[in-house]
Amino acid sequence: MRLPILLLAMLFLFLAGCANAPVPVDGEGARCPLPRSTDGMFCSNIVRYARDPATGACCRYRSHCASPAGWKTYARKSACEEAGSSAE
Repeated sequence: MRLPILLLAMLFLFLAGCANAPVPVDGEGARCPLPRSTDGMFCSNIVRYARDPATGACCRYRSHCASPAGWKTYARKSACEEAGSSAE
């Protein structure tokens, strides 16, 4: 009886760790940084895409507050990708 509970607890911990893992993005070897902590911030949970100024990769975050500081955010992934393909 204890084994299934232990296995479920381990699965939960494993999945919780994956939620904050860097997310792969388009492009070989490109990775997104972990989201910033939004504790104590008033920020709506509306998905935003942030463009990495160094690589041009677009990363998905749960809000604009969670995206890395200094990265421009976009409401749609297509807008983020278009900004990366044109000179700003």
